Amino acid sequence: MKRAIFWLFQFCFIFLCSAQASWETKVLPGFLVPHNPAMQNQMRHVFGVEIGRQWRIDSGGNIDRRQHHPVAGTGLVFFNLGSSVNGHGYAWNGFYEAGIPLGSKTSLRFRLSVGIGYLDKQFELNNNRWNRAIGSHVNGFMQALGYFESPLGKRVDMQLGLGLSHYSNGNWGQPNLGINLPGLVLGLKYKDKGTRYTPTRAPLENKMAWEFSFRAGKRQMSIDDPRNIVNYLVDAVWSYPHNEIRRWRGGINVFYDRTYLFEKFQPMPKATLGRVTEIAITGGHEYKFNKLGLVTDLGVYIYRPDSRKRMYYEAIGLRYYATKNLIFFNRLKAHLTSADYFEWGITWQIHGKNETKPGFVNAFRSFVSFFQPVE
Repeated sequence: MKRAIFWLFQFCFIFLCSAQASWETKVLPGFLVPHNPAMQNQMRHVFGVEIGRQWRIDSGGNIDRRQHHPVAGTGLVFFNLGSSVNGHGYAWNGFYEAGIPLGSKTSLRFRLSVGIGYLDKQFELNNNRWNRAIGSHVNGFMQALGYFESPLGKRVDMQLGLGLSHYSNGNWGQPNLGINLPGLVLGLKYKDKGTRYTPTRAPLENKMAWEFSFRAGKRQMSIDDPRNIVNYLVDAVWSYPHNEIRRWRGGINVFYDRTYLFEKFQPMPKATLGRVTEIAITGGHEYKFNKLGLVTDLGVYIYRPDSRKRMYYEAIGLRYYATKNLIFFNRLKAHLTSADYFEWGITWQIHGKNETKPGFVNAFRSFVSFFQPVE
């Protein structure tokens, strides 16, 4: 978790070095929704406040036209979770936002945020046993917002919509049922006077790339038997440019997952590859801003020791480009609404020599050409 805090500091530093754009403040009234019977006593009205800073990604370019003034930024979040059992939630997040124009001045905006959170109340057998949602103070934080944005004045916009905020520790500590906070979004955005919009990213190369990664993740399986189990992952991924800030991804993941051997209060048996190996094909997408990348992946298992897990998984992660080739990578792997664990590791990226034609169709053609016989 210390590593996560470090990369979030890096994230904010990157954007603070860029051109100014807008300040914003939001209030987030809503509910803590108990999605598990063990959490019924935790349902409460909640109230949140978010203060953020955002920057235009592109001004007048292709990205700006297609995504209607996309922005990236960072924010601080506070939630009063409504009771002494639930406590308070804090978060520091980075976000990406795009829009759809609904008129000359009004737009529909969509935002995805990821970051690190802190909950001042957690499950404790002797002191807070009724909190059955979270077993650690430090958590991952995610947020999805959709809202209408319309001007109130020359430099002030009003925002109104719906959102969902989520805290989870990715099974870092049990329990890990997670906290879901749906509610309203009421906000104001204040645009800096005389802002000069400049890109806050370095354009991606129009070249194919190959990536090779090694990552590891820790998880716990049970409140009663909170042993730490470390799992490992290697992968090989091919990526293809879509435009200046986006790439498509596809490849193979191989997991060494010892949780298949876990039985409560029993010693872990000797691991053999057939009992702990998962193999999956994966496809995904990356947005890149300066040295930070936001990755979303979907994987389908072609081999797993048994059917305990769903045959597919989803993942979302952040990448920090330390150099052109060396990338630090954090990813949360989940099966539908059930988190598996956080992965931490490194990626080595190798770029091809030849320029390619960007776009999804060209990526698909290039992929298919791998399997065509050479005449």
